[in-house]
Amino acid sequence: MSIFNSLLLFGDIAEFFTLICCMDIFSPVNHSGKYKFKFVISLFAYIFISIFIRVLNFNQYDGFLTIFLYVAKFSIVIFILYNKKIFRALYTTYLIDSLLSYIYASALAILFAFTTYKSAIVDSVVHFFAEILILTAVLLIKHKVNNNKVRLTIDIIPKHIFMLILFTVSCFGGIATVNTKEASDAVLKQSALNVYTVILSLLVTSIVISLIFNVITKQRFSNTTAILEKQVEVQLRHYEKLEKMDSEMRRFRHDYANHMQSLLSLIKMGEYAEAEEYILKLQNTKHKTTEALFTTGNRLADAILTDKSEILSENIHIDYQGVIPSSIENMDLCVILSNSIDNAIEACKECGHPCVISVVAAVKQGYFVITVKNPTINPNSFNDIPPTTKSDKNSHGIGLMNIKDIALKNNGQLSVRCENHLFELSVTLKV
Repeated sequence: MSIFNSLLLFGDIAEFFTLICCMDIFSPVNHSGKYKFKFVISLFAYIFISIFIRVLNFNQYDGFLTIFLYVAKFSIVIFILYNKKIFRALYTTYLIDSLLSYIYASALAILFAFTTYKSAIVDSVVHFFAEILILTAVLLIKHKVNNNKVRLTIDIIPKHIFMLILFTVSCFGGIATVNTKEASDAVLKQSALNVYTVILSLLVTSIVISLIFNVITKQRFSNTTAILEKQVEVQLRHYEKLEKMDSEMRRFRHDYANHMQSLLSLIKMGEYAEAEEYILKLQNTKHKTTEALFTTGNRLADAILTDKSEILSENIHIDYQGVIPSSIENMDLCVILSNSIDNAIEACKECGHPCVISVVAAVKQGYFVITVKNPTINPNSFNDIPPTTKSDKNSHGIGLMNIKDIALKNNGQLSVRCENHLFELSVTLKV
């Protein structure tokens, strides 16, 4: 066997193993005895068809047969080994072949830029080393990268991104191939390069736009996840408080008979003042342990208002009136209440005197309306969302915009007004 044929044979084997390694990364393979048998059969079929294509000297009318056999050698391997994952295998095969063409053609273009010497042996050597380079890269990826993470990443990437990447690599390969060909018509060659360049520009633009939309979607998902985590945290704290209240009430009931016996003893001894003081202490204890801070009709709203009121200083108080229907989406309610009350608390802290945050909720003519009022030191008057006054503008000022988005999503609106050092926020939602 000549060196020329040996290079071609080893190149075919390298290309075959590149496909196998890629599929092993992208899809878990069960290396059972049945798989090993299929592996050997597909390897021999791949090598046999490759040699058959090169040995037979097709004339110009047999070009279609050459293409058919070239496709067949990949199709047989894919069908034998990956008949249940044929689409992923086809994608992997075409991607490998496109990368190989690009590297091979680029290497030839660089080589022939320094020398005009061309031969079939040089061509085969370059092709062989391109195949070895791709195989080495795939083996390094397979060895260094966690396959499970790769598969998870592949599963979440949109399918159209895969196709755009595939077409982009194909265009790169086409440009590199055209550059290596000697064309008698320079205009035709330039036209082909222009077409490839235009297509490549469109593909790259599409990939960039898709990635931008993916980043935006990821950011929205992150914001939604943060809101949900905050909602769950508030609800958990609220339920812990309820459990504590229930536990204290059970202890109170457990000691009830003892308390009554003590009171009876004080009355019999004529210690009426001490008995009255004892009764007042019991009343305060019962009020403290059993009375909920807020009853809005919505469990999440109760939790949020209770949580916010417990972090207030002594000179700030939340005054709530009205009913919040349970039909309001929890995430929407969490965004509205949390952001509006947080803003109100910050404004009240700046005032430096006792403040009351008024929260009024009601359902009117098929709309849920919630209004939050609080004093402010801001002397300006306005009827729209004001710009943030904080130094970190990237991290602040988005609360009211989020509330506005929720209102618009629910066919409602957000109204903001500030007059005479009184800030008023009103949100309307269709229910």
